[in-house]
Amino acid sequence: MLDARGPLDPTVQERLRAISASRVTAGNRVRLLVDGVQTYTTMLDLVEQAEREILFENFIFRADAVGIAFADALRGRAETGVDVRVLHDPFGSLMSLRAPIGFRFHRSPVRVRVYNPPRPTPAFFRRGRDHRKLVVQDRRRLVVGGMCLADVWLGNCVSMCTWRDSAALVEGEAAQEAARAFEHLWGHGRTFTPRRPSPTARPAGEPSLQPSGSVPVRLVADEPRKRRVERMLAEVFGAATSEILITNPYVILPESLTKALTAAARRGVATHLLVPRSGNHHWVGLSSEHRIGRLLAAGVKVWRWRGPLIHAKTIVVDRRWSMVGSTNLDPLSLWRNAEINAEIHGSRLGEQMADLFFRDVRSATHFSHDDWLHRPRFRRLLTQAATFGWSWQ
Repeated sequence: MLDARGPLDPTVQERLRAISASRVTAGNRVRLLVDGVQTYTTMLDLVEQAEREILFENFIFRADAVGIAFADALRGRAETGVDVRVLHDPFGSLMSLRAPIGFRFHRSPVRVRVYNPPRPTPAFFRRGRDHRKLVVQDRRRLVVGGMCLADVWLGNCVSMCTWRDSAALVEGEAAQEAARAFEHLWGHGRTFTPRRPSPTARPAGEPSLQPSGSVPVRLVADEPRKRRVERMLAEVFGAATSEILITNPYVILPESLTKALTAAARRGVATHLLVPRSGNHHWVGLSSEHRIGRLLAAGVKVWRWRGPLIHAKTIVVDRRWSMVGSTNLDPLSLWRNAEINAEIHGSRLGEQMADLFFRDVRSATHFSHDDWLHRPRFRRLLTQAATFGWSWQ
């Protein structure tokens, strides 16, 4: 039985519906996925068990062992007549420092598009990047989360240790909403490689679904300049009654979320933020360190992950409202990129995510307001300098 208080209060949910332009679907089953082995195995299961269609979208699709394994699995399913579409971001591919993965689909039945490739038009600057991580199977099941496709999410702790990340497997009506979000960005993509049509391609249309479970889920598809996630989180943090648990690798908060979190902490909500101690984008980490001073002064507890990188983007409020997805808490994700997240209602997953948060905290160091105030002078100047160039419009 859902407790219709806090972020689940009907008036709050009505505001979230208006902001997100998306409905809550009721007949779903949800499973939390932790780290690369579990998540990649589940994603490959979706690919291999597809009967009609696979929609595959990711920001970084790297041509390393993990990426090649996925590319070969997708190509193999397309060869059997499954309609396979792959959408990825060309800038994400450039960040992988390898040949574009799309070449592995050359002359295969897989349809490959890149989102918003470079071109001298206003639309190029308007549309931002596709930062989503999404797999939809037969419009019945989906995986959404923070993981790109690269070996670093598996690691071997010799050349690189595993990045911590989270995702969710959702089975049910929400998959059709995810497919619609995919279709929308697919329409803005550009064909990457010539394809060989499959003579046995199966029609993909939307299936009739029986409820898979009873978990309410909303797919929140954010787009450049819509700022849906930012506005939703401001509402949810404002409605929190007991606890807010945030894990995110890149935290450069807009004023709206800074105010919402400081207000929550001051009214007695136990507010925790878990971030990397040392991230993979050091200038972002320095800017984040400078800006969290206001949160610390208000009583927000900040924890710094001691491992290689915590890359998960998860939020749990009152152990009843959860969000898992691709959105970083920085200007690029909240304002400029296409993102996708699952808003999940219910205490079962909320408790699991809270347990995972506090398990992660055991591998983190508490960073107090005194620690922040007594940093070396050079460090303070460096973090102040890092804030230049990050602006909210």
